[in-house]
Parts: sequence; C-alpha cells; structure tokens
Amino acid sequence: MKVRIGDEIYIIPALNIKEVFRHGAYEIVENPNGEEHGIIRGNCYEIRRLSNILGISTEKSDEGIMILVESEMGSVCIIVDSIIGQQQVVIKPIPTLLIHFEKVHSYMSGCSILEDGSISLIFDVNAIINN
Repeated sequence: MKVRIGDEIYIIPALNIKEVFRHGAYEIVENPNGEEHGIIRGNCYEIRRLSNILGISTEKSDEGIMILVESEMGSVCIIVDSIIGQQQVVIKPIPTLLIHFEKVHSYMSGCSILEDGSISLIFDVNAIINN
C-alpha cells in the first residue's frame, strides 16, 4: 500500500494491514503519560504517527488516515497523511548511502522503485510495533 507522509511516498506491506479508517471514524485519546491511543469499535490500540517517527512535519497533524496493522508481534494503529493506492513492488535492499541514517535503517525493511522511477522506502511493521 503506497501512503503519503508529508511530501514523501512510503510503502506499508498489504499483508500487515488489517483495516483502514478515515478521519472521524476513530477516536484518539491520550493517557496520563501523553501516549496516544485509538479507540476503534470499543477496542484500544496504541498509535504510532509515522511523521513523528521519521521526523517529518506534516500539515495534517490532527487529521489523517488511521491504519490498523498487525503482525506476530501484535497490533498498533499508524497514522499517515493519505493513501495513494496499492501497487505490486519488488523489494530491494536499502542502498548503502541510506543505511547510515538511523531512522531509515531501524524502521525500514527495504525499498522499491515506483512507476515514475522514484525510490520508496518500505516500512518494517514489526519494528514499528516494537518501538
């Protein structure tokens, strides 16, 4: 699934996506520690804002698309600016130049070349759930 965060396009493996929710279809609450949680049909999930993880400022800080992702490690909700659509991609290793950036290396499983020739990084859902 291709998603937009700020001005960049990233990929979230479709196998890890359980559900997608538009703004208004979910409720966000904060616990006393300031951590955000999404309430979906009475269930509570931790929220990971990918813009915060990557250090990207976005215009839609209070709005966005919430994606419930899951793996063998558990489930969390992630928030992205928008969904662009699905695309079959070939996973390639992250270029050596980008491995030196800690944020890129620790949250990404690889990269892919999109139809326009640009490179898009692929999120590692297990890394997002664990952090």
